Amino acid sequence: MSDDLLRFYREQCENEDDASVIGYSQLKSKASGLVHPKSFDLVLDELVARGELSVGRSKDGERVLKFKVDSPVFADYSLTPLFKELSSKGPARLTDVDVSVHELRSTMTKIETEIKRLEERSEK
Repeated sequence: MSDDLLRFYREQCENEDDASVIGYSQLKSKASGLVHPKSFDLVLDELVARGELSVGRSKDGERVLKFKVDSPVFADYSLTPLFKELSSKGPARLTDVDVSVHELRSTMTKIETEIKRLEERSEK
């Protein structure tokens, strides 16, 4: 089942905003048809044990997941110091930068949702 979740993430989520970082609740919701909610944590534990996933927390306590990036999309950047981690052979590592990027994206999503709500409200 962990391979199925990894495949699902790579096919459905990887190309959205960031190639490797996603919120726990966001992935759990998206993958609800694939992984039963009661099994979700066990599947994540398996991916962590295999080095495919790292789990951390944002400043507000939200769980943040970082998948190991071994996508050919990043092949051209493997020699650039900025992308050194992306080409590493080791396990996935969640950094403070990853968490900050996730927090910024979450904030942007909330703001965009509020803007849409206010626009709809003003049109009435």
